Amino acid sequence: MKKISIALFFAYLLSGLLFTCFTGYYEIGTTTIESIRNFKEGSIINSFEKLFNAVETELQNQFWQQDKYIDIYGGIQKVSGRQIVVGSGDTTVIRSKNNNLYFGNTSSEIIVKIPDQSKEIKRVIDFNDYCKSLGTDLIYVVAPNKSAYINKSDFPLIAGMNDYQNFAGDMSKKLLEKGVKSLDLMSELKEKSSDYSSEFFSTDHHWKIETAFWGYSRICDYLNKNTTYKIDKKYYNIKQYDINIKKQSMQGSMGVRVGSLYHEKDDYALITPKYKTDFSVVFSDGFLNKREIRKNGSFLNAFLRKNSDKDISYGSYISSDRDRIFIDNKINNSGQKMLIIKDSFAIPVSAWMACASDKLWIVDLRYKQEESMYDLVKKKNIDTVIIMYNPEMFGSADTAFCFDGISKGN
Repeated sequence: MKKISIALFFAYLLSGLLFTCFTGYYEIGTTTIESIRNFKEGSIINSFEKLFNAVETELQNQFWQQDKYIDIYGGIQKVSGRQIVVGSGDTTVIRSKNNNLYFGNTSSEIIVKIPDQSKEIKRVIDFNDYCKSLGTDLIYVVAPNKSAYINKSDFPLIAGMNDYQNFAGDMSKKLLEKGVKSLDLMSELKEKSSDYSSEFFSTDHHWKIETAFWGYSRICDYLNKNTTYKIDKKYYNIKQYDINIKKQSMQGSMGVRVGSLYHEKDDYALITPKYKTDFSVVFSDGFLNKREIRKNGSFLNAFLRKNSDKDISYGSYISSDRDRIFIDNKINNSGQKMLIIKDSFAIPVSAWMACASDKLWIVDLRYKQEESMYDLVKKKNIDTVIIMYNPEMFGSADTAFCFDGISKGN
């Protein structure tokens, strides 16, 4: 009987591996190719080690029907009353007393120390000065972070994470002192909401779509008051949009690591224009394959996934994170051109901003753009640049803040 059990176990592993290779060949293959491309001379052993680690991680991420096993594992943790769970990918997920999930660790320390921001601040100032010389406005927008304004008593004693409450205000203050227009949505959200954590998905680190629309409206109002970029109020009036709530439809970045038996899915709001829209969109097919994909049509057709009712994620808007997107608004002929340099918090904001712009470029520098943003602003005759990051990006100085191109920024 023991031999039969062992045989069945190995048969399961083999079949699972085969199905994984069949269903996840693209992701596994692109990870392998990227790792090989990053081989460095003189460190072949280290390069091979990174290759094997990357492929192993991708195999784990793509493992056939892994969500079923994650659900079972998470259900056991829930029954056991655990608030700290090591989820898939060895990522630690912490559940607060009000049932919100957070990424963290077991360092038993909630850190509030402000990191060094000098490199990031200098690069924003230099880029702002260049934009000014061209007559282009630049706005630095601080997106809110879920791990801010934390009440330690809501978490287990051994929970460790960064509390970002002071990061945003400090960055904004230093930029404002140097003449950079700055909008601190994180501090504003704290003042706006009586329950800050409720403005974010329970299973994800991003703000809710309704909260993101509030942030978008604040950006539009700020632009109207502080720049030459003028936006008709209908574009950021929530009454001009339909709101379709998809009940328990989204499992966020923390939720997928612990399963739906540990925490139910979040509700998700699809906020779409009531007014007529027509776009031409060009975006890159991922960050390894530079093939361009084109979409045309209304907001729904151009920006939302075809099976959005069944395949909800935070990135359901505007095809999720891409290294480069260009949007031509066929109806808005204002002539206004905008560049948004962003992280994932700006995904829904960018979709709505496309309605308020004639032409919109969206760039994610985390995917190591070689083109200089300096050149892009000049070549495309950009009117307004928005840099929109949440405070976690302060640790990405040599990618997210390399406005002169990765090859020159390091």
